[in-house]
Amino acid sequence: MDAPANYKNAGIANLIGAGLTIMWSLGVMLSLALSLFGLCFAPVYLVWLGIACWQAFVGWKMYQGEAVANAKTASLAGAIGSFLSGNLLAAAGGAFAVLQCNTPEVAGWIESSS
Repeated sequence: MDAPANYKNAGIANLIGAGLTIMWSLGVMLSLALSLFGLCFAPVYLVWLGIACWQAFVGWKMYQGEAVANAKTASLAGAIGSFLSGNLLAAAGGAFAVLQCNTPEVAGWIESSS
């Protein structure tokens, strides 16, 4: 059985949100690393970078149509991580992915495929 369209749309939203968060985190880390204050604060962005990489990995599997049991968790973690890092556009992408994963069609498909 093929993956629902909402599931694949959530995968695309995860990929976009994760890509934006990765670019944002790397840019902030590089700019903060140039200041003395930033040397203490920049490593926090490594956490957001790790979450975004996980979100991108899960998003790619979702887009390919593979059933991922923790798809909603990765989407939610990406949305929260993006929001806490200050990237509201990426947070909106993660929130959209969470909403798409909450539909009964997607939830039923993930449970039946796992």
